[in-house]
Amino acid sequence: MKRRLSVENRMLIEQLLRLNYKLKDIAYYVDSTSSTVSREIKNRRITGKGDFKECNKTKRFPYVCNGCNIKTYCRKKKYYYNYIKAQKNYNYLLEKSRIGIDMSIDEIDYWNDYFKDKIKNKNQPISHIFNNIKDEFPKSIQTFYNYVHKGYFSSINDEMLSRAYSYKPRKRTNEKPTIRFDNVIRFGRILKDMNKYIEIHPNSNIVEMDTVMGKFEDKKCIMTLYFRNSKLMLMFLIDKYKPDSVSNVFKKLRKQLESEIFKVLFEVILTDNG
Repeated sequence: MKRRLSVENRMLIEQLLRLNYKLKDIAYYVDSTSSTVSREIKNRRITGKGDFKECNKTKRFPYVCNGCNIKTYCRKKKYYYNYIKAQKNYNYLLEKSRIGIDMSIDEIDYWNDYFKDKIKNKNQPISHIFNNIKDEFPKSIQTFYNYVHKGYFSSINDEMLSRAYSYKPRKRTNEKPTIRFDNVIRFGRILKDMNKYIEIHPNSNIVEMDTVMGKFEDKKCIMTLYFRNSKLMLMFLIDKYKPDSVSNVFKKLRKQLESEIFKVLFEVILTDNG
């Protein structure tokens, strides 16, 4: 089914509204979903000037007066769907939303479907997805997050992503904040230090660590360890915002693998904060 409606689709919607077709029938004829058609009509309907009482019929489908038999002498507020004005509105919003985007519409459509399938349907972490397509996707992971946050990928929203960066979690009265960033601790451990180390040791084992967040009120999250060389990913259920939980995972791994093997496997660990 089509996700984007063409000008021909909008013309047909206007005609079928005038003939009082049902929502599911209109969706069928324009090869789209009922929700898409419903949003199209509600978001792009137009109304005349004047302060009139709302009609109950416009609060539900068809949301407009195109097919109403008494619209010529009705004294209530009128709404109409006009395919020409609807298409102009669509083109304006499309042009406005593409400002600053260094990707074509075809590219956005392709990756829109790709990420939706991986994130929504298969629940794959973003870091894992990007490691498999790093030579194909033309942008960085941070640029992807920015595009989603600004609404350029219409089928994906912030809640579907593996991590949230624009919302702060609610504070719990019985818990003290435990996450603090100390510049002294980070000295010599940022991204440029890792890149310098890799230049000297090109065959190093690199492990990327990330977290998969659910709802903000959840007390648990998933810590992922992605091994670049083997493309293996390990997942551990841990307490959210508890550094001790992360430490305990590595302590158990070190104990089970023994120190020498642990040092070889976890030679370099890359996290979000460098």
